[in-house]
Amino acid sequence: MLKNKIIPIVIAAFLFGLPCGISPLAEEVSTESIGETTDEISEAINAQMAQVREQTKQVKEKMKAVKGQKENVKKAMEKFIEEMRKHKLDFSDIAESLSNMAIEIPEIVMEIPPIPPIPPIKMPKMPYVPPIGGINSSLKDFKGETVAKKFDKTFETNEKTRLIAHGPFASLVIVPAEPGQSLRAEVELIAGAPDKDEAQKLLDEMEVSFESKDDELTITAPPMKDHTKDDNQRIKACKVKLFAPALASIELKNQFGDVLIESVSTNIQCENEFGSLDVKNVRGELDLKNKFGSLIVVNHIGDGKLRCEFGGPTIDGWSGKMDLDVQFGQSDISGLTKEAEINGKFSFGAVNLKLPTDYAGEIKASASMGSIKAPEGLKEKKEMMSNSVSGVIGEGKGRINLKCSFSEVTIVKE
Repeated sequence: MLKNKIIPIVIAAFLFGLPCGISPLAEEVSTESIGETTDEISEAINAQMAQVREQTKQVKEKMKAVKGQKENVKKAMEKFIEEMRKHKLDFSDIAESLSNMAIEIPEIVMEIPPIPPIPPIKMPKMPYVPPIGGINSSLKDFKGETVAKKFDKTFETNEKTRLIAHGPFASLVIVPAEPGQSLRAEVELIAGAPDKDEAQKLLDEMEVSFESKDDELTITAPPMKDHTKDDNQRIKACKVKLFAPALASIELKNQFGDVLIESVSTNIQCENEFGSLDVKNVRGELDLKNKFGSLIVVNHIGDGKLRCEFGGPTIDGWSGKMDLDVQFGQSDISGLTKEAEINGKFSFGAVNLKLPTDYAGEIKASASMGSIKAPEGLKEKKEMMSNSVSGVIGEGKGRINLKCSFSEVTIVKE
């Protein structure tokens, strides 16, 4: 009876005096300054990421120290209770013991310095980005005069051909060619300025290059370093649509534009920044990286690696192994197979995973500085600053492994 009264008092004394002091995360990035080149933007982003990584490292160190505090508190409590069992204590003795324990606490519990706040970073403003819906539709707010030109180009390829496309400030679309047709590129270039003469001069400077060598075809959109000036009074934009037959692989690298790949069967590697990346009805191995934009995958067959920063993936339909790494973005995953295999790392963004009703296999999920909602029947473990669930559902080879930090995790059955 005495033990039941003393323990809550001791717990309160320890916990309310426990120096955690984790500082709040940095404020959102300021976008007041305007940059004219991608180099300036990349430099600002890299600086921000370095500081975020440093703060995350400090938070993890603090969590480790707090866990050590918890162990020290537990040992002190066990020692206190052991002494109570050895001696018959009256109320005055108990009060004196508690007072002595309070004096010892600062020596038992290690003091942790607070994490220094990260100052906001001024990042250059992103330039104009032509959307995938068509260049003309993207210019509805443009106040100047515009001119445009279109042309087609055809190439002989085979199943061993590697297609490489570099498109800074371009929209890239890849769809299947008609049976028996060669690879065809449809190109649209557009330029705008306060008057048509200047717009035509800008357009004449634009050129898309094509290089075919051995089993490799490289397409490069024109560089657009001066594509915006004077509050968007001058503009350059490019859209490339490729009708692709069977190929060995596709490699894309783009900035400040959208990418759409639809209904092709080949291995795809793509890096895109400041734009959306959509991959629909594709069969083959994927290696996708997207920054500052959405990533959408629909009805994919094959294994794949997905990397997202400052924008999360939406996946609806996947058959194969999936490897995910998402930072600063919400992840929505559904349309999986009975024995889905997912290995994912997530930070600073909600994770919503919908499993098929007949899912069979292992589930492991952990969340540091976050919460987890999962199907019944899994073993739950809750600690001071982390939660986890684990277990097996049904009989199958499925494997779900999620490691999350600063994320709310929801796992449900569809």
